[in-house]
Amino acid sequence: AIGFTEAKRACCGTGTVEASILCNSLLPGTCPSARTYVFWDVWHPSEAANKVVVDSLVDEINNLVA
Repeated sequence: AIGFTEAKRACCGTGTVEASILCNSLLPGTCPSARTYVFWDVWHPSEAANKVVVDSLVDEINNLVA
């Protein structure tokens, strides 16, 4: 429903660790579409996942204020 297709592996990195020193869209091993991944690397949510969290928080705050 939210648009994620991968929640177990990170977009950046290869193998078990799912991290790389210089993660960017130009490196091999970086997924072709970070929007579909929950995690960018082993530690950080992707921008799309962060947006889902922030949108949810904003909705909750708006409901409290209204």
